[in-house]
Amino acid sequence: MFLRLQNGTTLKAQEKWNAMRGKMRNFVRQLAGSPFFHNCGFNNTRFNFDLVAAQMIAIELNGGPCHVRNTNLSKMYESERDFDSNSAKAKKLLRVLESLTKAFPAKTPELERYSVVSLYALVSHCLEGYEAQRERFRSPCSGILRPRPGACVTGFAFIINTDHVISLWSEGILSDILLG
Repeated sequence: MFLRLQNGTTLKAQEKWNAMRGKMRNFVRQLAGSPFFHNCGFNNTRFNFDLVAAQMIAIELNGGPCHVRNTNLSKMYESERDFDSNSAKAKKLLRVLESLTKAFPAKTPELERYSVVSLYALVSHCLEGYEAQRERFRSPCSGILRPRPGACVTGFAFIINTDHVISLWSEGILSDILLG
């Protein structure tokens, strides 16, 4: 840190958030320590895992897709300083990360920082709003997704990188996440 100050390297937002006090910072650190992040294709240089974890939390607190820019995340850190890590939202975050860890048990270079946030949003939404049901077609990993009765399924597709999701589905990865 001292060397960066002497050389004029500015701190990234996630480095500043890490210096903040509060339960939100502690929960972000807890999520960033998940084995899932170590299996992703990006490193934790300059708290990158914390940044992605904070973006996931913002999506969950919003109840779906939202802006995850640094200014929005800074506001989240301030307003959620007393975040309850035992709340329903926190438990859902941990459950989705656990599902992702099971689906990606080894290093997966395709899981880049930008795609992990979209994948998280998709899996979170699907686990909440869809009922997965195994039905065998031509591939042993394929399945059908049916909305749960009363589930809201609109306004979601715009944030998803469709090619990446189709690739995950065709390889059986996404169906494995959703079908357990």
